[in-house]
Amino acid sequence: MKNPASSAGLGSVISSYRFALVSVGVFSAVANLLLLTGPVFMLQVYDRVLASQSVPTLSMLLLLVAVLFVFYALLECVRMRILARVGAEADEQLSGAVFERSVDAPPTTGSDGPTVPPMRDLDTVRQFLAGPAPLAVFDLPWLPLFLAVVYLLHFWLGVTATVGALILFVLALCNEFAMRGARDDAASRILEKQRFLSALRRHGETVRALGMVQSMGARFQDSHQDAVALQTRLSDVSGGFSSVIKGVRLFLQSLILGVGAYLAIYQQVSPGAMIAASIIAARALAPLEVAVGNWRQYGEAGQAFRRLRSVLADLGDDKGALALPAPRRDFAVEHLTYKVDGRREPVLTGVSFELEAGQGLAVLGPSASGKSTLARLLVAATQAQDGDI
Repeated sequence: MKNPASSAGLGSVISSYRFALVSVGVFSAVANLLLLTGPVFMLQVYDRVLASQSVPTLSMLLLLVAVLFVFYALLECVRMRILARVGAEADEQLSGAVFERSVDAPPTTGSDGPTVPPMRDLDTVRQFLAGPAPLAVFDLPWLPLFLAVVYLLHFWLGVTATVGALILFVLALCNEFAMRGARDDAASRILEKQRFLSALRRHGETVRALGMVQSMGARFQDSHQDAVALQTRLSDVSGGFSSVIKGVRLFLQSLILGVGAYLAIYQQVSPGAMIAASIIAARALAPLEVAVGNWRQYGEAGQAFRRLRSVLADLGDDKGALALPAPRRDFAVEHLTYKVDGRREPVLTGVSFELEAGQGLAVLGPSASGKSTLARLLVAATQAQDGDI
């Protein structure tokens, strides 16, 4: 049976999970609305419970909050599991086609083809979907809703939160521009190091026989140190922006609390609204902080996805196996002899055999016994000194 990914491509596999992704979006909407439970509870405690000193009211509010947060925890668990299973099932559908392309890649792509094994790209995409980074994408669109709630509490509280959100957004853009070049360079150096190691493993006996282990080791160390230096720079840039954004977000939470306290002094907002605005603003900006903290994963997953799409698109152009006619002619070799210039003993001497149409022959022997030479002679890639085919 032909793997559906090989004929339909990556797009059809992703589209088959459209309902699951829409479900994650719906669950994210409900989960984000439930996050207003804490601020609303705080508002009610400060403005109603403390004013009325009603213990039954406080008890009922606590019970309701407990139920809502249990429901929120279930939604968080469900949407994380959905994304993890989307990744696992997509891997199951694509792995056959990706493996086929991995086997086919060396003869069809050559030196200019994909530099990352397709199976590794598939693992990268699956692991990305199972992590926390995609959830931030579903949570970010709800930032305007939280800001609107802050505006409802007071205009200047909303302005403060909006300015803080814009600052964080600008920092996120600066993080992307600063990391883009370093991320590509680091990926290129890592791939170069991996290709070099693969080549050494393939030709390890030759390298050791020629006494080139130390020189190849020095070359590897240079490549390895360059890759580590670029990764360190990438980590410094990402960590620096992540730390700045986290600090700005924490200060913004305190700033909103300070603005709320100033407004509460002049009795423009209640103490409960002051606390609620601080919590809502912090929750609104939390997905942006998570997104910046996982920016490297977004870049790696995006690159892996684009390479997979290209690889599977190439595979989709495959016309299938070439149909060959049944063998009709016999095959005979008589007294075949082959000798290499400068070598006293011939590689092959007096080789003779005969095969009827449809028969096969296995040629066994140790290394350098002439098996490959015989194959080249049979297809006329090399000419024998004596004998007939």
